[in-house]
Parts: sequence; C-alpha cells; structure tokens
Amino acid sequence: MDAELKSNLINILIRKRRWFQWASLSFLALIPVLYLNKIYLIRGNYFSLGIWKAEFMDPVFVLQNLLINFGLTTAMIMGILIPALIAFFTGKTFCSFVCPYNLVAELLAKLIGKKEKTTKTVSFMKAKYYWLIFGGWLVLTAIAAFPLIYFFSMPGQISVFLGDLILFKAAGLESLIILGVLLIDLLILRRAWCRLICPVGAMLQRFHAPFGLRVKFEETSCLCDFDNSPCQKSCPLYLDPKQKNLYPFCYNCGECTTICARYGQALSMKFNLKKPALKN
Repeated sequence: MDAELKSNLINILIRKRRWFQWASLSFLALIPVLYLNKIYLIRGNYFSLGIWKAEFMDPVFVLQNLLINFGLTTAMIMGILIPALIAFFTGKTFCSFVCPYNLVAELLAKLIGKKEKTTKTVSFMKAKYYWLIFGGWLVLTAIAAFPLIYFFSMPGQISVFLGDLILFKAAGLESLIILGVLLIDLLILRRAWCRLICPVGAMLQRFHAPFGLRVKFEETSCLCDFDNSPCQKSCPLYLDPKQKNLYPFCYNCGECTTICARYGQALSMKFNLKKPALKN
C-alpha cells in the first residue's frame, strides 16, 4: 500500500474513533438483546466472544487461566490469535478504539475538566514501573490461585454489567468494581488506570512490535511551545506525545496527531518497517 494512502487511511480511522467506541458499547448491549430473542449468532462478552463459528478471547484472560489451571486448550490458543495479531501491528488500539471503559472514562474526564499536570502518577511514568505493576497482577493471581484479573478487566466487567442489566434487570458486584475504579481513576490518580495499571492494556502492549503503529515526532517541524503544547492538552491520558518514553503508556488514540495537523504536523501515526523504534 502506498505510504500516503496508508497515512490517509490511518487519519480517517483516528477521526472516527468515537464512532468505533460507541459502536463497541452498542455491540455489547446487542448481545443480550439477541439472546433474549433466541438469536445466538453472537455469544459471550469481552472475556470470550463468539461470532458465528469464530471465537475470540482476551489474551490476559487466557494467561490468567494458564497461571491458575496450568493449561491451555486449543480453543484458547486459537482465540487469542487475532487479538494478538492486531496488537502486534497497532499496539493498544483496542483500548482507545474499542474498550467501553475508556469511552466512559474519557467522557467523564471531559465533564470533570482536565488538569494541567497529572497527579501522583507522574513519578511512575517509567516503563519499568509499568511492567512491575503488570507483573504484580500475574504474581498475585498465581499465588492466590484466584482469578483476580477477571474482576479487574474493565472491558470484561462492563460487558458483564450490560448483560446482567438487560437479561436480569439487575446489577451485580461488577457494578461496584467499575464504579470504584472510575472514582479512583478520575478523582485520585487521574486516568492512571488506562495509562499505567490496566492488566488488559499491558498484555496487549507486550505483543506490540517495535515497528508497529506508533506516534512519530519530528522536532524540526514543531511550531509549538515544547512544554505546553496543544498535543499535550489533547491527550486523554495526559501524556506528552513529544517525549521518547511515550510507550508503553500510549494507546495510539491519535488525538495528538489530529490537533498537531493544525500546527505543522510534527506528530504522525506511522508504521516503521525499515528502522525499528526504541524498545519499551
């Protein structure tokens, strides 16, 4: 594919990101509605999803099963292939384009209002802390032999919440977990869940290839104040897109590249198959 055409396609997808998010939420609500009408073409939720004869599974959910039950089935291995392949090329785009929790968190963050500087997580914005937190999830799950990650997988819990609400007209424990994470994420450690803590995003980032889709910064093209630029203000995760340590925190939403297009286009979303980017 021609490089310019590829870039234009990426830009179009970025501009339609909110559409993808709402479509994802609507899709989750559709599953129990179809079930009530005895239509089983689509089954499950964002832990394990069946569409006709195809099965898809959350990679971190499968990893959790391995840690607790010490085994994988062929269905599990096949189920993570497509999610892993997408993450290999595009990183955590599931988080920014599909995850229903992120949609809710982004909208609520806008209502609350942004802070110029993020809160206590600033000092933890190093890759080693990101992977230590993910390792903590795995160690605790393995030691306790308890599906801890299941309860703190926000896309999975929101899909369970919608299913319970539509099928049984009730909400279970998942509603309290979602509310608790949202309160912490928006009022105490602003957007730290998606940026630093979420085990689902961390698992997807582990698949992200160095030459996969990433934000690229050309300093010579930048026309803005380096320390207080529009791209920083536009980032839903309060990251600075011009910094070299953007990954593993960035989930490739592309908001910074959209706003940067008005200021010289120093930022862009690109694949780099010739010269690998710095490893996480």
